[in-house]
Amino acid sequence: MLSEDAYTIYKQVKDRTNAAVYIVAESRLGQLPVKVKASGKKQAPSKGSNAEGVQDGLDKESYELLAKIPGSSLVGLK
Repeated sequence: MLSEDAYTIYKQVKDRTNAAVYIVAESRLGQLPVKVKASGKKQAPSKGSNAEGVQDGLDKESYELLAKIPGSSLVGLK
């Protein structure tokens, strides 16, 4: 079951390592776990970050953006 807000924008993303698909509030994309870099450090994306491979808080190396979804279209879904 989804916990949605009709006024929030959500993004459907696909994990590149295991093909799992998630629907996440746009404001929370930076909270998704990221893969560990070769240096052993995790990339810490933040909204508006200029880090390589990060766009709008989404780590493009770990996740693929599939869709942008208005919360109003998710209300009532289970």
